[in-house]
Amino acid sequence: MKLLLLFTLLISGCSNTHANIISKEYDYSDVTTHIDWIDVFSQTGDLYFVYFYSLTCGHCKEIKQEVMSYYFSSNETIYFVQTDENTVYGSSGELIGVSDISNLFIYGTPFLIKLENHVIVEYYCGEKEMREYLNKNS
Repeated sequence: MKLLLLFTLLISGCSNTHANIISKEYDYSDVTTHIDWIDVFSQTGDLYFVYFYSLTCGHCKEIKQEVMSYYFSSNETIYFVQTDENTVYGSSGELIGVSDISNLFIYGTPFLIKLENHVIVEYYCGEKEMREYLNKNS
């Protein structure tokens, strides 16, 4: 009987621990790959992503847990940039092929760029495009 009780407690303890891991809410402070705007093109590696977000952006808040879960579960290298006074916003122009910080701008947040050999090859703007990217690549 004692053995059954001990087994039951162990099983329920494991279940609760597992549930806590699955339902963990992430915060941007959990990310170890924060960079500044100026450093977008100077990261090591031939292939990486940069995710731009704002703490005051409602769309960023809506998609935050999905982005964070993807960050922690994918094999992709993703750097995070919190927008600030150095962020350059634009509404027109081409981003594909940009390889220099002086030509970089974002349309808004959330915003994700993919860089190959330090050149932008893809970008995703807004909550809808971000969700489509995450769902497609998860």
